[in-house]
Amino acid sequence: MKTKNFFLAPTIAIMVILLTAILPTISLAQPQWQQVAKRTQAQKTAGLAGGEGWQKIFGISYAPSNPNTVYFITDTEGPWKSSDGGTTWQRKAGDYPANGGTSIVVDPTNENIVYVSGSVMGTWADISGLIEGIIRTTDGGDTWTLVKQAHFHRNYGRGNHIAFAGTNMYAAPSTGGILKSTNGIIWNLLTTSGGASILDTKNLYNIKAHPTDNTILFVSATDGLYKIVDNGSSATVTKIGTGLPAGVVYQLQMGNSTPNTMYITAGANGVYRSTDGGLNFSARNNGLSSPISSGGVARFLVMSPANSNRLFVTFENIFGKHLYYTNDGGANWTQTSNMDEQNAAGWVAGSIFGWTSNLSGTQNECAPIAFHPTNQDIALVNGFGEIIKKTTDGGVTWKYSNTGYTGASAGNQAGPSAIGWDATNSNRAS
Repeated sequence: MKTKNFFLAPTIAIMVILLTAILPTISLAQPQWQQVAKRTQAQKTAGLAGGEGWQKIFGISYAPSNPNTVYFITDTEGPWKSSDGGTTWQRKAGDYPANGGTSIVVDPTNENIVYVSGSVMGTWADISGLIEGIIRTTDGGDTWTLVKQAHFHRNYGRGNHIAFAGTNMYAAPSTGGILKSTNGIIWNLLTTSGGASILDTKNLYNIKAHPTDNTILFVSATDGLYKIVDNGSSATVTKIGTGLPAGVVYQLQMGNSTPNTMYITAGANGVYRSTDGGLNFSARNNGLSSPISSGGVARFLVMSPANSNRLFVTFENIFGKHLYYTNDGGANWTQTSNMDEQNAAGWVAGSIFGWTSNLSGTQNECAPIAFHPTNQDIALVNGFGEIIKKTTDGGVTWKYSNTGYTGASAGNQAGPSAIGWDATNSNRAS
């Protein structure tokens, strides 16, 4: 005969009551995701945390008011930020509304105010329904707001599309004409004397404000260089640049203390210089014959704010090391020969791709550069493989400076999972 357990039912009831009372007070741990950078053995040996890149960087910009703060913008991964001068990077695209951007600029007096020429970043002309335009943050990239719809096309990138001129700001969208703002929030088409501006129907690459005269701007376009004089009520637009080769010009640079001396990239024709404020130009290509004869296209050009005689230029459409520097105002250009560093485990930057030699130059499709605001020896560039590299010796050598940037795509939708865990080691994934 079975004996009934008279104590079981009350015990279960008490346990249920206790659990019911306790469970609401237990905070169930929520899964937490954190960014983990890929790291090669060479990077590990060098004491680096890793970071591979893989998405094209279209613009890099230091904060003039705090050189420890740097931003860059990619084609499909949005904006990124460094708070240690470009050594490590954090993604700042949590609510960034566009796919990517063609350029990025930082307010001269506030490191937390940043503007991006936001773009679909497709190679097509336009896609309706997707966000493009001037996108602004006032809190260092934590939140972003679209302040003006405008078309910034990927193919017309490779230069700054937004410029500061005193209390005014100007933007040069790829199409549609010049925009002007007095507060960074409200933007209107620039009023020009005589009606519509000739720039309203041009494809624009870059806009640059005169360093000492806030009424003067320069715009590069598919058919040459233009000068804008804005007196406040209306502006005049004039095509300038006698001596420039026919066709497109890209970036323009001029010295803060010597604004009449200008340099411009003229694509397959290399670099040109003017000493009379842009009225007349002549070629400045001593040392650049190799990339020019190889079909290279000179696009990115930067001048050190601390030394107007020190410039960098990068060439696109050719593979390998095609970054050049000058210390004498373009009289002579020298090719950077060292774009990587090696240790016992391999080349730090090149090991991402399995290279066994110092071949990791600059990106052959898009290689923006940014000079440190006060130190002429320091600059950042988009290295080959879309990884940030840094020089501290004026461009003679460059080293991997990409820790934390993880732009690689996570696999193929039609294929297997892009992430797999090792069944024998819970700390290992690939």
